[in-house]
Amino acid sequence: MNFTGQVTGYWIDSNGMSHGFVRAADGTITEFDPPGNGGEGATPTFINSGGTITGWWHDTNQVLHRFVRDPDGTITEFDPPHASKTPHQGTFTWSMNDAGEVVGFYEDSNGVFHGFVRTPRGQFTELSVPGAGKGPGQGTSANCINFAGVVVGGYTDSNNVSYGFVRTPDGKITKFDPPGAGTGAGQGPNIQEMNVWGATSGSYSDSNNVNHGFLLLPF
Repeated sequence: MNFTGQVTGYWIDSNGMSHGFVRAADGTITEFDPPGNGGEGATPTFINSGGTITGWWHDTNQVLHRFVRDPDGTITEFDPPHASKTPHQGTFTWSMNDAGEVVGFYEDSNGVFHGFVRTPRGQFTELSVPGAGKGPGQGTSANCINFAGVVVGGYTDSNNVSYGFVRTPDGKITKFDPPGAGTGAGQGPNIQEMNVWGATSGSYSDSNNVNHGFLLLPF
């Protein structure tokens, strides 16, 4: 939900197909689907303060693609250049700022994840954190972007241990790991949200696989 009270999400019909919707502050609901929507359907993930929505959809071959829906209903579909076209792989979007910059990640043909930032004009910048693993299920995910263009996300190394990172608009990447986070496979932080001031929240699993929350203040 954005600060004006608009809500986006999805609903599932009797055939198991998901469809997107946006609910205005006055309760009016508008349903939508990307033009190529198929497979499992559309999943909106974020709405900015101007009412622009981003999310992903499955085509009839179960390949995942991204979309941006403008407030006037215009839908633009996109994929980073190296995103896989294999069923159940493709591109995921998580967040968008008020400038229309979108962040997310895509899976390549080898099952490795790469983060990205997409400008409103369709230009892509790939984010692959140094030290990120290059095996299936490993790599980088960009999770959130704020109004200043600061990106936070996570990466998994070659031992399947997770870590967090912050990327400033000039491309500088700072890695972080909450104190007490586990260093075994499947452990480490899960980055969930960042506010307009750059404070980041999430969770992490310790060496005993117990989950804890954390708040990272801006650098």
